[in-house]
Amino acid sequence: MQLDDAFLDGMRRRGDPPADHLIEVFFRLRQEAADGDPVRSLMTALVEKDELEDEDFPAELRRFLEANENPLHIPAETIRAGQRVFAEHGPEIMLLLGCYSLPAAYAANAGVQVLAQTHYLASHPLRRLLETAQMIINVMRPGGLDHDGNGTRTAKKVRLMHAAVRHLILTKPDRNWDVEALGVPINQEDLAGTLMTFAYVTLDGLRQLGVRVDPEAQESYLAAWAAVGQLMGVETDLIPRSIADADALTRKIQSRQIQVDVPNPDGVALTRALLDMLQDHIPGRILDHSPASLMRYLLPRPVADQLEIPRRPFSDWLVRCWARLVGWLDRVWLGSRRRRRSFRRQSVGFIQAVIDFGRGGKRATFDVPTQLRRDWDVP
Repeated sequence: MQLDDAFLDGMRRRGDPPADHLIEVFFRLRQEAADGDPVRSLMTALVEKDELEDEDFPAELRRFLEANENPLHIPAETIRAGQRVFAEHGPEIMLLLGCYSLPAAYAANAGVQVLAQTHYLASHPLRRLLETAQMIINVMRPGGLDHDGNGTRTAKKVRLMHAAVRHLILTKPDRNWDVEALGVPINQEDLAGTLMTFAYVTLDGLRQLGVRVDPEAQESYLAAWAAVGQLMGVETDLIPRSIADADALTRKIQSRQIQVDVPNPDGVALTRALLDMLQDHIPGRILDHSPASLMRYLLPRPVADQLEIPRRPFSDWLVRCWARLVGWLDRVWLGSRRRRRSFRRQSVGFIQAVIDFGRGGKRATFDVPTQLRRDWDVP
């Protein structure tokens, strides 16, 4: 992969031209039609509806949602193999979303400012986590990335939402976004970094927790997320083709965007909101009072310190011992089934709390497919 600073600097100046064009068309048509609030109508269609009616979008946007694209030519069987990895380890991956992927993303000083401007997690943090979790389940469920799959439609809707946020930040009258310093909102480097938090960072989290995933399965899981990256508008030059490439890309972006010696108030605020929410919704004896300890176990210490994740010496020690013991037992004696029982109690409990909460109001109900519920022993 081309990972020099000059190339990535250029990627920070680049959004998603096809989706950006469509959003400009949408807003122009709605303004010409004297739509009272085109922003609300767009977000209502993208967020609150599973199926889109003809009146939600003009024909050009509907053709975009229905197009079948696969420029990397990823075989369908490889994608299905990656989805089987999620079927096996999904509850752990979902717990890592809250305790590793999201705080790692908040540590990126420049990219996190988009989330702060849109109040992504500070307002209704559980609802925002649910939306992210639903996207992951939709794309990783069996058949989710088929041409007419639920995940394919979800990924394209998220792509349009990104373009809408980009448009709104850059065109609002009191614009205070510094493109020279921050790049375009939700630019290509930030999109690639976010893709890696879902794909590679979660695999790293499984490794740290002693959950074994064989190399071939890891490559398949990454390939499935590469397909998601295509759907979400990540340029092909920024989509890794191997675990080695994913590791190099993740480390390079983190070295450029995580500056632990520079204050990151937005990242601190978002992490605090996330911790408050997790504190209320992660069940179980070990993790009931220690989502912060799990974050500290998974994140590099300087990153955890920059995000001001609380130190709780006894809880931190307990989580370290627990994770190492589970990994050791898995390797030398009990095998994956016993390990899964020990760790999955926490993970499945979190998934069940998410399902029980739902999304409320007019938003679509949080959905875990029946087959995944059976695989995960979720009622």
